[in-house]
Amino acid sequence: MTPPPETMIPNFSSENCIDKYTKESLKKDGNNIYIEEYEINSPEGDKLIFAMAYDDKGRIYIDNIYDPRVSINDYGVPEEIVQMGFLIYKPDDYTEQAEFGFPKKYLGEKTNHEKYTDINALWRNIPIIKKYRDELIARGIIK
Repeated sequence: MTPPPETMIPNFSSENCIDKYTKESLKKDGNNIYIEEYEINSPEGDKLIFAMAYDDKGRIYIDNIYDPRVSINDYGVPEEIVQMGFLIYKPDDYTEQAEFGFPKKYLGEKTNHEKYTDINALWRNIPIIKKYRDELIARGIIK
């Protein structure tokens, strides 16, 4: 994997956070998801918002990456999306796929009647997620 240019990695300090919100769990597990948004303005003219997520289980991932200049269509979705591929995958994957495609050391607990497997250990290797995780540890939010 080629690392992204430094100009495209947000500064995740708390003073650079432009928005925060919580997605409260509707499940019995009570696993809330906390989102913090950070803006990037690259020298090349790109403007992106990184919606970084962490949950009550300490898992960290990128919930979304979007361009705030793009308008919303009649269906309530952006007219254009930012294609970031696997960067915006969630910390769970179908067990059948995860066991076939990922080394066992990255596979965590199974959930939802073994339909999904926690793969957050794999995401910790992504530089953007690692940098955000280090910031959350420094702030004392996660261990």
